[in-house]
Amino acid sequence: MSHSEVRTAAQHVICLGGDSALPERLNRALAEHGIELRIQGDTSGLTKVQPDGNHWADGSLLLLDTGRLPPDRSIADLIGAAKPIALVVIVHTPGIAMRLQAIRAKAAAIFAAPVDTQALTERLVALCRPRTEPKGRVLLVDHAATQALVTHRILTAAGFETRTLSDPLRILDTLKEFHPDLVLTDLHMPGASGAEIAAIIRAQGTFGVLPILFLSSEQDPDQQHEALSLGGDAFLSKTIRPDLLIRLVTQRIEAARNLDQRYGNTDHLDSSSGLATRRHFLSCVDQAIGEPRIREPGNGILLISLDGAAKIGEKIGTGGADVAHSRIGQLIRDRLTEADVGVCLGDRAHAIFVRRPDLDGLNAFAETLRTAVADQPTAIAGEQLSITVSIGIGFFHSDAKDALTIISRAEKACAAAMAAGGNRVIAARPPTADIQDRAREQRLAELIDQALNGPGFRLYYQPLVAVKPEGHQFIEVMLRLADRDGELISPTEFLPVAERLGRMIEVDRWVMLHALEVLKQQEVDQPDLQFVVMQTMETVTSPGWVLWLRDQLVARGLVRRLPVLGLRLQDVLEHLSTAAVPLKTLRKLGLKICLTGAEQTSVTFDTLAEVQPPLIKLAPGLVHRLKPDRLSALVRRLRSSNTEVIVSGIDNPALIGAVWASGACYAQGTFIQAAQSDPSFDLSDVGLGG
Repeated sequence: MSHSEVRTAAQHVICLGGDSALPERLNRALAEHGIELRIQGDTSGLTKVQPDGNHWADGSLLLLDTGRLPPDRSIADLIGAAKPIALVVIVHTPGIAMRLQAIRAKAAAIFAAPVDTQALTERLVALCRPRTEPKGRVLLVDHAATQALVTHRILTAAGFETRTLSDPLRILDTLKEFHPDLVLTDLHMPGASGAEIAAIIRAQGTFGVLPILFLSSEQDPDQQHEALSLGGDAFLSKTIRPDLLIRLVTQRIEAARNLDQRYGNTDHLDSSSGLATRRHFLSCVDQAIGEPRIREPGNGILLISLDGAAKIGEKIGTGGADVAHSRIGQLIRDRLTEADVGVCLGDRAHAIFVRRPDLDGLNAFAETLRTAVADQPTAIAGEQLSITVSIGIGFFHSDAKDALTIISRAEKACAAAMAAGGNRVIAARPPTADIQDRAREQRLAELIDQALNGPGFRLYYQPLVAVKPEGHQFIEVMLRLADRDGELISPTEFLPVAERLGRMIEVDRWVMLHALEVLKQQEVDQPDLQFVVMQTMETVTSPGWVLWLRDQLVARGLVRRLPVLGLRLQDVLEHLSTAAVPLKTLRKLGLKICLTGAEQTSVTFDTLAEVQPPLIKLAPGLVHRLKPDRLSALVRRLRSSNTEVIVSGIDNPALIGAVWASGACYAQGTFIQAAQSDPSFDLSDVGLGG
């Protein structure tokens, strides 16, 4: 068939390595599809089951768990000359080294442990089965019949389903009828230009990320820029070679499909647990923090952790704790109301965002859940095993600034429940009047002093994800302060105290030094890693700071891996009279500046003209307040100064399309990727595609 790709069938999957529970779960799931799972637990004996042993023949599908991979063997060495129909790899390390090996071995899919069994099964079945895949539907918008016919024939011969629209004024009706995967349009047409068509398409929420390519002979850069700013993705010349046209259309459709799978506004459920995805859970919590009644005592986060996971592992094997963990997730799912949001956090823990009329209702729900787990023995490896959980409750106190803070409160309470013997519920103690105002400031002052001289500060990391594939990948470094009992305190709470105490220069130097150390540690695993490190203008303009920073970079061999300095726009404005010299010196050293907190005001544009930063980040609430056309206009104005624009505060899927269409360069927020304590992100998984 001309509209398809035919793939050879595989009737069995060879599983190399894996924990004791995964093959058992996977075997049952694959059997339902008529696919046999053959387990080869020890990779050291792999040479005995190479093709001549008729156990791993060419045409088999190979599932490799790298947890059993010998340290002296790479994935490519392991596979050798065999040609499996497809290779699927499970990785256990957070860095990219093993993922690179998998990509270089032509892996069809890469999964991170712990594995989502349902997602893995679906992928294996899809790879095993011969199937017919439409390459995609392409809508051609062109009033020139001859050109449209030539393009139509090229794409149809390559396996695309195409439809030609000669009247651009019928674009909306055709979109609804045809549901294209990509629009290929001429730029200059009677009735409506291709740029206007792109703007109309982008205004429809359903088609916010639909790829739009201009096939045009237009050579004027201003005309091209204007068209792209209205929502187009790329310009193609009408003289483009057919093979390049096919390749680009294919790539754009695949990228959009991947984007839709990751960020599509569906049910936000994790297919393995039936609970919310981590991204959706954190997004819900962050949005709730702004609600006026969220601090009432019936609202909180429950952290549920399996008691005695290590003992279960010793008795039954590591897979036993996984089965118990899954059972807890099922019990949680069965008891959620429509107002609750549950999530699997990993490490044998679940969390639930709970809303109840009062504190008694919240405590009653937690006790009901604890009792349900304890009263129902779970069958694991043929044994009826009694399992229990510890539950901690974290509240939305008045000083709660983000999801990390509230989750840390629940984690602290859960740890106290486990330390007390487990199988109990403990709530984090709410703040009382004796730690407010001056007493609270004194406590924060003591914590800051301790953190500067020992443990206390924590670094977290959040990507600034490139909207277009050719963009860089930045990670912003974020500071948190740990209370004596482990609760994380937001910087909006403790940094003003540090400023009043005159200790911001010390805090900034602490952040920079530790960020540079992490950057150095990641040199091998993530050679292209770029950090955005926040600093204050008090520090940047202090005597000797610029030279101190240069010496720190030289001492660590980071002169080619320079951090980006994040500076608050309002802070820069207040120090403009003293900022010129240090900012000029920083530019000479090759250090980039990112101005943060930009609003749609004359102050922003005046400061931008004065400082001319390479990067500027919009204030988090701006993307919520501005309509899509106003956001696009703001981004265009900022980018006209050769500044790359970051849109922050992306906390729900509805904003993804607006950011995509706005022309912004980077996006940041809990819905795209929440902040975490490890900078080893798989940025390919959080990218917005193109």
